[in-house]
Amino acid sequence: MLRQRSDRNLNHNNITNIEVSAVFQRNDDNLRELHLVNNGIEKFTNPDNVLFIKLQILNVTKNRITKICGRYYIAGIAPYLRELYLDFNDVRILENRCFENLIELQT
Repeated sequence: MLRQRSDRNLNHNNITNIEVSAVFQRNDDNLRELHLVNNGIEKFTNPDNVLFIKLQILNVTKNRITKICGRYYIAGIAPYLRELYLDFNDVRILENRCFENLIELQT
């Protein structure tokens, strides 16, 4: 389990799948930034509904993510997310109202 901090940089680590509950095991009330750039991430799931209440920046640029919508995916882990970086991924479809619960998300 990772120690609580306000930011985490896990860039360039060849991480391919992230099951949020397996990595963090509980809600993380301190994490404000999470950077997972250039890892080859294909799946980013959250079956146990772990929440990052203070997460404001999520950078998953240069991965292989295909799905981000829904409660168990990226859009469901951080209700107060302000910045989401998805550049150079394989997302092809955004479901209707994918980001409707992300009221702080900046466009």
